[in-house]
Amino acid sequence: MTGVILYFSQRKGMRLVRGIIILVSIYATFIVAYAIAAVVVTIIPLQDAVALPVFLFIWFFIPGILGYLAITSKSYMVGNVIGFMLSAGFAAIWGLTLDVWFTLALLIIFAFYDYISVYKTKHMIKLAGLATSGSMNMLFVFPGSKDFNPANKFDLPEAGENPEGTESGERGILLGFGDVALPNVMVISSTIYGNYQLFPYFFLPLLGAIAGIAFLMFYTKKPAPGLPLINTGVIIGFLLAFLIPW
Repeated sequence: MTGVILYFSQRKGMRLVRGIIILVSIYATFIVAYAIAAVVVTIIPLQDAVALPVFLFIWFFIPGILGYLAITSKSYMVGNVIGFMLSAGFAAIWGLTLDVWFTLALLIIFAFYDYISVYKTKHMIKLAGLATSGSMNMLFVFPGSKDFNPANKFDLPEAGENPEGTESGERGILLGFGDVALPNVMVISSTIYGNYQLFPYFFLPLLGAIAGIAFLMFYTKKPAPGLPLINTGVIIGFLLAFLIPW
Protein backbone atom coordinates (compact mmCIF):
# COMPACT_ATOMS: atom_id res chain seq x y z
CA MET A 1 0.00 0.00 0.00
CA THR A 2 2.82 2.38 0.86
CA GLY A 3 4.55 1.68 -2.42
CA VAL A 4 1.34 2.28 -4.37
CA ILE A 5 0.81 5.66 -2.72
CA LEU A 6 4.39 6.71 -3.37
CA TYR A 7 4.18 5.62 -7.01
CA PHE A 8 1.00 7.54 -7.75
CA SER A 9 2.24 10.54 -5.75
CA GLN A 10 5.28 10.80 -7.97
CA ARG A 11 3.74 9.80 -11.32
CA LYS A 12 0.12 10.96 -11.24
CA GLY A 13 0.15 13.98 -8.99
CA MET A 14 -0.74 14.79 -5.41
CA ARG A 15 -4.31 15.87 -6.15
CA LEU A 16 -5.35 12.43 -7.40
CA VAL A 17 -3.76 10.69 -4.43
CA ARG A 18 -5.40 13.07 -1.98
CA GLY A 19 -8.77 12.48 -3.65
CA ILE A 20 -8.42 8.70 -3.39
CA ILE A 21 -7.41 8.89 0.26
CA ILE A 22 -10.36 11.17 1.04
CA LEU A 23 -12.82 8.80 -0.65
CA VAL A 24 -11.43 5.77 1.18
CA SER A 25 -11.49 7.69 4.49
CA ILE A 26 -15.11 8.78 3.98
CA TYR A 27 -16.18 5.25 3.05
CA ALA A 28 -14.45 3.76 6.11
CA THR A 29 -15.87 6.49 8.34
CA PHE A 30 -19.42 5.61 7.28
CA ILE A 31 -18.76 1.94 8.12
CA VAL A 32 -17.38 2.80 11.57
CA ALA A 33 -20.24 5.25 12.20
CA TYR A 34 -22.75 2.52 11.34
CA ALA A 35 -21.20 0.22 13.95
CA ILE A 36 -21.17 3.00 16.55
CA ALA A 37 -24.80 3.88 15.80
CA ALA A 38 -25.85 0.23 16.14
CA VAL A 39 -24.12 -0.04 19.53
CA VAL A 40 -25.64 3.23 20.78
CA VAL A 41 -29.25 2.34 19.93
CA THR A 42 -28.73 -1.16 21.34
CA ILE A 43 -27.25 -0.13 24.68
CA ILE A 44 -29.27 3.02 25.34
CA PRO A 45 -33.00 2.35 25.84
CA LEU A 46 -34.70 4.63 23.31
CA GLN A 47 -38.20 4.69 21.98
CA ASP A 48 -38.63 3.63 18.37
CA ALA A 49 -39.56 7.16 17.34
CA VAL A 50 -36.24 8.43 18.76
CA ALA A 51 -33.96 5.47 18.03
CA LEU A 52 -34.18 5.75 14.23
CA PRO A 53 -33.33 9.51 14.07
CA VAL A 54 -30.43 8.96 16.49
CA PHE A 55 -29.19 6.02 14.41
CA LEU A 56 -29.38 8.01 11.16
CA PHE A 57 -27.76 11.07 12.76
CA ILE A 58 -24.73 9.07 13.88
CA TRP A 59 -24.53 7.01 10.69
CA PHE A 60 -25.03 9.75 8.08
CA PHE A 61 -24.76 13.24 9.55
CA ILE A 62 -21.47 12.97 11.45
CA PRO A 63 -19.54 11.15 8.65
CA GLY A 64 -21.13 13.51 6.12
CA ILE A 65 -19.83 16.56 7.98
CA LEU A 66 -16.39 14.98 8.32
CA GLY A 67 -16.38 14.09 4.62
CA TYR A 68 -17.29 17.66 3.67
CA LEU A 69 -14.55 19.06 5.90
CA ALA A 70 -12.03 16.55 4.55
CA ILE A 71 -12.72 17.83 1.02
CA THR A 72 -12.94 21.56 1.75
CA SER A 73 -10.54 21.97 4.68
CA LYS A 74 -6.85 21.16 5.04
CA SER A 75 -6.88 21.54 8.84
CA TYR A 76 -5.00 18.80 10.63
CA MET A 77 -7.77 18.73 13.26
CA VAL A 78 -10.14 17.25 10.66
CA GLY A 79 -7.59 14.55 9.93
CA ASN A 80 -7.20 13.87 13.66
CA VAL A 81 -10.95 13.30 14.09
CA ILE A 82 -11.14 11.07 11.03
CA GLY A 83 -8.07 9.18 12.16
CA PHE A 84 -9.56 8.68 15.63
CA MET A 85 -12.75 7.19 14.20
CA LEU A 86 -10.90 4.95 11.74
CA SER A 87 -8.37 3.78 14.33
CA ALA A 88 -11.06 3.07 16.91
CA GLY A 89 -13.15 1.14 14.40
CA PHE A 90 -10.15 -0.84 13.12
CA ALA A 91 -9.02 -1.70 16.65
CA ALA A 92 -12.50 -2.75 17.76
CA ILE A 93 -13.24 -4.91 14.72
CA TRP A 94 -9.91 -6.70 14.58
CA GLY A 95 -9.44 -6.81 18.35
CA LEU A 96 -12.71 -8.71 18.65
CA THR A 97 -11.73 -11.02 15.79
CA LEU A 98 -8.06 -11.93 16.26
CA ASP A 99 -6.57 -14.19 18.91
CA VAL A 100 -4.35 -12.34 21.36
CA TRP A 101 -1.25 -14.42 20.60
CA PHE A 102 -1.70 -13.98 16.87
CA THR A 103 -2.10 -10.25 17.47
CA LEU A 104 1.09 -10.21 19.54
CA ALA A 105 2.97 -11.86 16.67
CA LEU A 106 1.56 -9.29 14.22
CA LEU A 107 2.70 -6.42 16.45
CA ILE A 108 6.23 -7.81 16.52
CA ILE A 109 6.28 -8.22 12.72
CA PHE A 110 4.95 -4.71 12.08
CA ALA A 111 7.37 -3.23 14.61
CA PHE A 112 10.30 -4.68 12.63
CA TYR A 113 8.74 -3.51 9.37
CA ASP A 114 8.30 0.01 10.72
CA TYR A 115 11.91 0.08 11.91
CA ILE A 116 13.20 -1.04 8.50
CA SER A 117 10.92 1.36 6.57
CA VAL A 118 12.18 4.36 8.58
CA TYR A 119 15.85 3.60 9.19
CA LYS A 120 16.77 1.33 6.27
CA THR A 121 14.62 1.83 3.16
CA LYS A 122 13.33 5.19 4.53
CA HIS A 123 10.25 5.07 2.32
CA MET A 124 8.00 5.72 5.34
CA ILE A 125 9.72 9.07 5.89
CA LYS A 126 9.09 10.01 2.29
CA LEU A 127 5.46 8.92 2.56
CA ALA A 128 5.01 11.08 5.67
CA GLY A 129 6.53 14.02 3.85
CA LEU A 130 4.18 13.54 0.91
CA ALA A 131 1.21 13.25 3.25
CA THR A 132 1.98 16.50 5.05
CA SER A 133 2.87 18.46 1.94
CA GLY A 134 -0.32 17.28 0.21
CA SER A 135 -2.58 17.73 3.27
CA MET A 136 -3.58 14.06 3.18
CA ASN A 137 -5.50 12.62 6.12
CA MET A 138 -3.01 9.89 6.95
CA LEU A 139 -1.36 11.20 10.12
CA PHE A 140 -2.28 12.34 13.60
CA VAL A 141 -0.81 15.79 14.24
CA PHE A 142 -0.02 16.86 17.81
CA PRO A 143 1.41 20.40 17.75
CA GLY A 144 3.84 21.33 20.49
CA SER A 145 3.79 25.02 19.62
CA LYS A 146 1.32 27.48 18.12
CA ASP A 147 3.36 27.96 14.95
CA PHE A 148 3.75 24.23 14.28
CA ASN A 149 3.31 23.37 10.61
CA PRO A 150 3.28 19.64 9.77
CA ALA A 151 4.63 20.33 6.28
CA ASN A 152 7.85 21.70 7.80
CA LYS A 153 8.60 18.48 9.68
CA PHE A 154 10.11 16.81 6.62
CA ASP A 155 12.23 17.99 3.73
CA LEU A 156 11.32 16.03 0.63
CA PRO A 157 14.28 14.97 -1.52
CA GLU A 158 14.71 15.66 -5.18
CA ALA A 159 14.39 12.80 -7.65
CA GLY A 160 17.07 10.18 -7.10
CA GLU A 161 18.09 11.49 -3.69
CA ASN A 162 17.91 9.51 -0.47
CA PRO A 163 14.96 10.70 1.68
CA GLU A 164 15.90 12.05 5.06
CA GLY A 165 13.62 13.48 7.71
CA THR A 166 14.79 16.73 9.24
CA GLU A 167 13.79 18.45 12.41
CA SER A 168 12.44 21.97 12.14
CA GLY A 169 12.51 24.57 14.89
CA GLU A 170 8.83 23.98 15.53
CA ARG A 171 7.79 21.42 18.10
CA GLY A 172 5.23 18.72 17.42
CA ILE A 173 4.72 15.05 16.67
CA LEU A 174 3.27 13.25 13.66
CA LEU A 175 1.85 9.79 14.24
CA GLY A 176 0.48 7.47 11.58
CA PHE A 177 -3.03 6.09 11.97
CA GLY A 178 -1.56 2.59 12.05
CA ASP A 179 0.66 3.56 14.99
CA VAL A 180 -2.52 4.04 17.01
CA ALA A 181 -4.81 1.40 15.48
CA LEU A 182 -2.46 -1.62 15.59
CA PRO A 183 -1.43 -1.38 19.28
CA ASN A 184 -5.06 -0.91 20.29
CA VAL A 185 -5.98 -4.15 18.51
CA MET A 186 -3.76 -5.76 21.14
CA VAL A 187 -5.51 -3.82 23.91
CA ILE A 188 -8.91 -5.15 22.85
CA SER A 189 -7.63 -8.69 22.30
CA SER A 190 -5.95 -8.63 25.69
CA THR A 191 -9.15 -7.50 27.38
CA ILE A 192 -11.13 -10.35 25.84
CA TYR A 193 -8.37 -12.85 26.67
CA GLY A 194 -8.46 -11.74 30.32
CA ASN A 195 -12.23 -12.24 30.51
CA TYR A 196 -12.77 -8.49 30.66
CA GLN A 197 -10.63 -7.91 33.74
CA LEU A 198 -10.24 -4.25 32.98
CA PHE A 199 -7.33 -3.22 35.17
CA PRO A 200 -4.73 -5.90 34.37
CA TYR A 201 -5.67 -6.81 30.80
CA PHE A 202 -7.01 -3.50 29.52
CA PHE A 203 -5.33 -0.67 31.39
CA LEU A 204 -1.82 -2.13 31.56
CA PRO A 205 -1.49 -2.63 27.77
CA LEU A 206 -3.12 0.77 27.24
CA LEU A 207 -0.71 2.43 29.66
CA GLY A 208 2.15 0.71 27.83
CA ALA A 209 0.96 2.23 24.55
CA ILE A 210 0.67 5.67 26.16
CA ALA A 211 4.19 5.32 27.58
CA GLY A 212 5.52 4.53 24.10
CA ILE A 213 3.77 7.56 22.61
CA ALA A 214 5.03 9.76 25.46
CA PHE A 215 8.60 8.61 24.81
CA LEU A 216 8.22 9.45 21.13
CA MET A 217 6.77 12.83 21.97
CA PHE A 218 9.31 13.96 24.55
CA TYR A 219 12.54 12.07 23.87
CA THR A 220 12.81 11.72 20.09
CA LYS A 221 13.84 14.75 18.05
CA LYS A 222 14.20 13.25 14.59
CA PRO A 223 11.70 11.16 12.61
CA ALA A 224 11.49 7.77 14.32
CA PRO A 225 9.36 4.64 13.85
CA GLY A 226 6.40 4.62 16.21
CA LEU A 227 5.44 0.95 16.29
CA PRO A 228 8.66 -0.45 17.87
CA LEU A 229 8.18 1.71 20.97
CA ILE A 230 4.38 1.66 21.16
CA ASN A 231 4.05 -2.05 20.41
CA THR A 232 6.75 -2.85 22.95
CA GLY A 233 4.85 -0.89 25.59
CA VAL A 234 1.60 -2.71 24.81
CA ILE A 235 3.26 -6.13 24.89
CA ILE A 236 5.04 -5.38 28.18
CA GLY A 237 1.72 -4.25 29.68
CA PHE A 238 0.06 -7.45 28.52
CA LEU A 239 2.81 -9.62 29.99
CA LEU A 240 2.71 -7.73 33.29
CA ALA A 241 -0.91 -8.80 33.63
CA PHE A 242 0.41 -12.37 34.00
CA LEU A 243 3.38 -11.62 36.22
CA ILE A 244 1.75 -9.35 38.79
CA PRO A 245 -0.74 -11.08 41.14
CA TRP A 246 -4.11 -9.38 41.26
